[in-house]
Amino acid sequence: AIVPRATDVAPLRAGLLQAASDEGVQSRVDVLGTTAAYGRVAAVPVAEGRFLSDLDVRQRRRVAVLGSSVADRLFPAKGIPPRSPGRIGSF
Repeated sequence: AIVPRATDVAPLRAGLLQAASDEGVQSRVDVLGTTAAYGRVAAVPVAEGRFLSDLDVRQRRRVAVLGSSVADRLFPAKGIPPRSPGRIGSF
């Protein structure tokens, strides 16, 4: 279908997975699987770091963008360390 004035489209898949920080803190979290276009389509604000890039998607990088409530639960003492080896589901 043609949507007037649409400039981007982003696929989205939602689920609930177990996440863990590198220090063993665990929490069940809502997960959205998407592409870099979602950040543009949904105008997602990012407080620190960056949103997914097209290169992340092309290279199938194992990266995540955490919301503030998930970040606070998984990394309560120190905030999110850059390139943290945390896990979400089996990733």
